[in-house]
Amino acid sequence: MLFFRIIIFSLLSIFSLQTHSAEWLAEPAVILKAQYNDNVRNARTNEESAAGYTLEPKLVISGEEKDIWNIKLDTKLRAVRYSGIDNADSDNVFLSIGGSYFTERSQTGFNASYEDNTNFNQDYETQLDISGFTEIQIKRESVYIAPYWYWQMSEKGSITLSLNMSDRTYDENAPSNYNDYASTGGDLSFSWKYSEKTKLGLKIKQLTTENNDLDYENDTKTLQLSYDYNISQNSDISVLLGQSKVEYVYHNIPFCQGQTSLGEALGFCDGTIVYGDNESDSTVNNYSFGYTNKSELNKTIIGLSRGVTASSSGSARQTDKYNINYSRKMTERVKSQLLLSFQKSESLDGLNAYQDSQIYRAEPSIYWRLTKDWGLSFLYRYIKREYLASNTESESNSIYINLSLRWPKAISTY
Repeated sequence: MLFFRIIIFSLLSIFSLQTHSAEWLAEPAVILKAQYNDNVRNARTNEESAAGYTLEPKLVISGEEKDIWNIKLDTKLRAVRYSGIDNADSDNVFLSIGGSYFTERSQTGFNASYEDNTNFNQDYETQLDISGFTEIQIKRESVYIAPYWYWQMSEKGSITLSLNMSDRTYDENAPSNYNDYASTGGDLSFSWKYSEKTKLGLKIKQLTTENNDLDYENDTKTLQLSYDYNISQNSDISVLLGQSKVEYVYHNIPFCQGQTSLGEALGFCDGTIVYGDNESDSTVNNYSFGYTNKSELNKTIIGLSRGVTASSSGSARQTDKYNINYSRKMTERVKSQLLLSFQKSESLDGLNAYQDSQIYRAEPSIYWRLTKDWGLSFLYRYIKREYLASNTESESNSIYINLSLRWPKAISTY
C-alpha cells in the first residue's frame, strides 16, 4: 500500500509542476438505491431474501492542459445494507487515477486503481471471484498499477509498451479456497494503419502470478494478431486471435523416491519421501471480438472473448465471456438499456475443477432524467450460477429503484 501511495503522489507532483494554464473540473454525485433481493447470498440452498438500500457518493476530479497533459481521479464509496440478515452488509471503496503527458510523437502515462470491497458487492462492476466463490461474505483488497509509453513511429505505425502490477489480498477469516495472489507483467503492441478504415496489429504479452500461500506460480505468454475495421461512421468491429502458453509450478510437493512396484500397487510409499517442484503446462487458443453500432437513438455493443485469468484458488483459469449491451434513447429524458452476459471459468491444470462454474446475467433498466441534476432509474437483475462439477446451481432476482443527484460541475482555470 505504501508503494501504491508513493506512485500516486509522485505522479501528481510531476503533473502539478507542468501546470501553466490548466483547466480543472470537479463532478460530485450521490446515488441512493432501494433494493430487494430474493437470494442475497446467491446460495444454492437456504436462500435468504431481504430489502435494503445502497448509498453511493461519488467524486470525479479531472484536469488538463491541452496537448500537454491530463489527469483524472475517480472516487466512489458504496454502503450496502440489508434488513434481517446477519453479515450481509458491506462498505466498499473504489479509487482510480490515470494521467498522460504528451509530446509531438509520444505519450507517457499511467493507470492505477484501489478497491476495498467484498464478494457481496451486488453491482458486479468488478471481476467476480468466480473460482473461489463461497456463500459467506469475504472482504478483499485489490491494487493495480500500469504505466505505459506510446510512440507514433510514422504516419501509419505506432508502438505501445505497458507494464502492469496487481495485488489481491483477502481477510484472515476467508476459507481455504481464497488465497492472496500477486501478478506482474508487460505488453508490447505494434499497430499499423493499413488503410483509412483498416488497422492491423501484433500484441505480445507476459504475465506471472504468484500465490505464496500455496507455494504456486504460473507464467503466461501470449501472442495475438489484431484487426480493426471501421464499417461506417456509426459502426466498428475489432478482432483479436492468438494463443497463450501457461506454465505452472507447484513448489514443495512430496514425491516418493525409490518406491518399489509393490508399494506402488498397494498405494503407499516404501521408499524415501522427498520434496520438489511439480511442473506442467497448457495451451489456450484465445480470441476477442467486438462490435459497436451507434446512431442518434440506439447503441449496440457485442463482445466475445476467451483468455487466461488469475484466481484466488491458486490455478490459472480459462475464462469465456459473452456480452450484449443495447441502449435506446426513447425521448429527450428517457433512456432504456438491456444487458445480457454469460461467463464461464474452468481450471486449466485440473487441480481445482470442483470450482468450475458459469454465470448467466440479464439486466433490463430504464432511466428518467427528472431535471438537469436529478435522475430516477428502475433496474431488474437476474443472476444464475451453475457449478459444473457438482451439477448444482443458484439463482437470484433483484429489483432496484435508484435516485441520483449530480451537482453542477465546478470548473477552475489557472
